[in-house]
Amino acid sequence: MKQMIINLYKITLLGLAATTVCLIISEKNDIKKIYQDKKNREIADQYKKNSEELKGLISNVNAATQSQTAILSRVIGKNIDVSIPPDIAGKISEINQLILNRKLWPKNEVEANALHQKLQETMNRMPVWIQEDQLPEINKLRWTVGFFNISNRNMTTLADKVEVCEQLGELAQNTPENAPDEIVKSLSTILKQLQAGIDEEVFDNAMSKGREALNTGEGIKEAIAGLRHVTKTEARDLMNRLVKKSQNDEIEKRVISITKDLKDILTNQNPNLTQLQLNRLMDDTINLQIEASNANSDKTADIKKTVIEISKQIEANNQKILNLEEVRYAEKQRAYQKWTLDQIKNFEVEYWYAEESAKNNGLNIKGVSINSKWGDAEHKRIMSAMTSYLLPISENLLDRPVSEMYVRSFNKAWKRLEDTDVQTDVAMQCAVVKKKTITDMDAK
Repeated sequence: MKQMIINLYKITLLGLAATTVCLIISEKNDIKKIYQDKKNREIADQYKKNSEELKGLISNVNAATQSQTAILSRVIGKNIDVSIPPDIAGKISEINQLILNRKLWPKNEVEANALHQKLQETMNRMPVWIQEDQLPEINKLRWTVGFFNISNRNMTTLADKVEVCEQLGELAQNTPENAPDEIVKSLSTILKQLQAGIDEEVFDNAMSKGREALNTGEGIKEAIAGLRHVTKTEARDLMNRLVKKSQNDEIEKRVISITKDLKDILTNQNPNLTQLQLNRLMDDTINLQIEASNANSDKTADIKKTVIEISKQIEANNQKILNLEEVRYAEKQRAYQKWTLDQIKNFEVEYWYAEESAKNNGLNIKGVSINSKWGDAEHKRIMSAMTSYLLPISENLLDRPVSEMYVRSFNKAWKRLEDTDVQTDVAMQCAVVKKKTITDMDAK
């Protein structure tokens, strides 16, 4: 019994061992299969990658060959038909289909930019020699896509609208002959609508600024400049009102300035300077009055009053000057009389010395003057005294008493020089000696 149990145990162990060996062999086979599958996939991926790279190389070689063929054909003068690559032709066809179907046109800036990018990429891939052959078609496409790009641009400000309008206008001026009729019509419509909108916005802005300037008095020049380019009657009327207000404001400022200048001038203590300034101010005021009258200014009456006031001040100042001149003339006249008396006195002193000299010439041995002897020296002394003291005097400016004294001294000397050459010399000196006048005198 014991032996039988041992045999069964051994048989069980053998079965387990066999099972284990089978499992190990099966696992190895699975691992090998997995590894083989992975290797096969890697080989397939590498084959696919190499196949794509080979296709690209073949495409590049074909393009280079076509380029060289086209260049050679132009060099040797042959026409070799080079067709547009199918993929590029397909892209161009898609763009043309979009252009022909208004429903497919870009509806915003993003779609327009995308279409522009698509065309740009297509043109970049197109060989140069094909672009030359397809130039009219390419120009049409670029012009049309340019229209989509500009017309769909976001316009938030007036400046944006003006810029887009200018670019659309330039586009319209350069419309190609083969441009799609539908695009040309749309361009014309958008351009008219945009220009009308700009004109309306410019009008509204100009009118708003004009009304504000009219109410506040600020920014009038800028408002006038803005309205100057608007042709509507309302704008013209508002501009004329602003121009008149501007003129009135300027005239009012000048009236205030003239009034202030008048007050300042009247504080001047120099009548002659005051008169000069008043005359200038009067000229400015009269010119301002003419301007105000031409401009139909509301200040014309005020300016007229100012002119009258300045005229009164000029007349009053003239009288003041005359009065002062009379006073000064009288003072100078009195000073002239005093100066003449001093001159006569000085002459009499010189004459006395001449007489004394003549008496000394007539002394006898005992020192008694028998008879005065007037010699050449005494005569010349009298002539010198007359030249220095009597001849500069203007006799017609003398008062009667002073004139009598002058005549007496002059006649006495003149008679003393009678029958001498010196008398002739005195007469000649009368022609050269400068006469002193009252204006030469300093008023005291």
